[in-house]
Amino acid sequence: MAGCIGCSPALPKNAASFVHAAESLRTLGRTQLIDKVEQLRAEFGDEDILIGEACLALGDAYERAGMMREAEQSFLEALWVFRHELGNEAERVASVLFRLGGLSDRFGMYGEALQALEEALRILLKRH
Repeated sequence: MAGCIGCSPALPKNAASFVHAAESLRTLGRTQLIDKVEQLRAEFGDEDILIGEACLALGDAYERAGMMREAEQSFLEALWVFRHELGNEAERVASVLFRLGGLSDRFGMYGEALQALEEALRILLKRH
């Protein structure tokens, strides 16, 4: 991941402290991430940016482990949180869509892959 996502103007000001905690989630193992996601849900509810970051990190861990269906489910959950909390045009939404596009490509679902990747590109082109 390039750069500090806490510096993104798409994140609300109160989210910056969550971002650094979320980035530290990437160092946890898959089992630890699952436990952390549940702990965060208990503390913050399902609609917090940190939940989205934790789901994104969990999806990355699943993907590295070759557990593609689980990765897809985690990415979809992260996408829902980011869309709900940050809006449909947020860079974090584009980041998840790129991951989902890659997974769809691996599954041979080329139409879905193209759709996700085109949406991600459209978001990023609008922002820059």
